[in-house]
Formats: sequence, C-alpha cells, structure tokens
Amino acid sequence: MTFKVDKKNIFSLVSMSENFLFDWRTLMLYQQIRYGLELYQLVHLVTLSTLHIGVMIP
Repeated sequence: MTFKVDKKNIFSLVSMSENFLFDWRTLMLYQQIRYGLELYQLVHLVTLSTLHIGVMIP
C-alpha cells in the first residue's frame, strides 16, 4: 500500500485525528458527567432513605 504524501493528505489526516481526539475527549467527559450524576443520585437516594428511617425510628 503506497501512501502519497502531499499537503492536502497531511492536512486531512491531521484534521481527522484532531476530530477523533475531540470526539474521544467529549465522550470521556460525557461518561464522567454521567457517572457523576449517577453517583449523586445514589448518594441522594441513600441520604433520603437514611433520613426517612431515622425519622421513622426515633
């Protein structure tokens, strides 16, 4: 497989890799945000249930 190197090819390769990196970073950020939200909901739920139990059993 021969790869003809000219400026246009290099530019398209660079922009392709930049787009890929950007997509990857966005995906990682999205996953971190989703994980944070799930963690927050879990903590919120646990806090609510413990408060509820604490109120129910004086």
